[in-house]
Amino acid sequence: NIMGIFRKISERIRGFKIEDGVLIKYKGKKKKVVIPKGVTSVGDEAFAFCRSKSIVIPNSVTSIGDEAFYYCDNLTNIVIPDSVTNIGDRVFGKCDTLENITVKQGNPIYHSAGNCLIETKSKTLIVGCKNSVIPADGSVTRIGDDAFYGCDSLTSIVIPDGVTSIGDNAFEDCSSLTSIVIPDGVTRIGNDAFYWCSSLTSIVIPKSVISIGSAVFSHCRSLENITVEQGNPIYHSAGNCLIETKRKTLIAGCKNSVIPADGSVTSIDYCAFSWCDSLTNIVIPDGVTSIGDNAFEDCSSLESISIPDSVTSIWDWAFSRCYSLQTIEYTGTEEQWKAVKKGRGWKPENAKVICTGTFYGNSKSI
Repeated sequence: NIMGIFRKISERIRGFKIEDGVLIKYKGKKKKVVIPKGVTSVGDEAFAFCRSKSIVIPNSVTSIGDEAFYYCDNLTNIVIPDSVTNIGDRVFGKCDTLENITVKQGNPIYHSAGNCLIETKSKTLIVGCKNSVIPADGSVTRIGDDAFYGCDSLTSIVIPDGVTSIGDNAFEDCSSLTSIVIPDGVTRIGNDAFYWCSSLTSIVIPKSVISIGSAVFSHCRSLENITVEQGNPIYHSAGNCLIETKRKTLIAGCKNSVIPADGSVTSIDYCAFSWCDSLTNIVIPDGVTSIGDNAFEDCSSLESISIPDSVTSIWDWAFSRCYSLQTIEYTGTEEQWKAVKKGRGWKPENAKVICTGTFYGNSKSI
């Protein structure tokens, strides 16, 4: 078909790569981009890293793929046509300049409110932006996975009553987020929910929360205060540590943490202190038996740590890239130290272990 071939060549010249109605990639440099009529799907990463300020989606589009507009860091507004019935993951991830999200009326699956993109039936907020005000009218009960991912300009957010779940990576890499209000009624906070919220200074976990994922506050380098409301049946806080009560597991710490020495902590979880680069020293109390994978990874200011002889395992990368850590004090003997199970890359290469349980304080690099 000569006309078909000509059209395909024409579209490539205009910066579009389109195959069978799917916009595979836009490689143009126009400030305002109008997706050609007849395109039925915007493919995965089709506009990723595009510098355009305006992108117009036609009514022929029914599907928008994963990360379709990822890192479009000049994009300020987007209008979703009423024809769109499927939207992928992290569609507007790292679109830091995005201010307005609008869904045209009549869309059977999605609607917009408060500059939020919401899946109507499931009441899930799937995309937010720096100007988002989460509706408090009951139309949102869940903050979806990756909903505010990479929204660097978001400084504060209030999650309204009625929301029961905060999804995986929901606020990941919101590096300007300094405060967030989590209402009583939220029962789940997903994996990496606040990962790399590097400006967040304090967090209050309501008594209603009964499930918290892994690495939930990893890389929150400014975090100073962690509080769990009294009456929570699963978690409690002490010494600015978040602790799973029954398992006696410290699941998140911060730069002001003092690990309780009352027996309420016997293990330090995966990524509990990772990237806490303001932490300078920590004492692990007697009774702790396990230090988890990546537990103190990238604590670049950590200068000293005391490990009790109750510890029987130190897992992979536990103190990886703690470059200021020159000496690790172990309160047992050299024989006890050798019996401790140690994972891959558990400490910086040049750090030395001093076994204070040995009569003359034998120091040796292990």
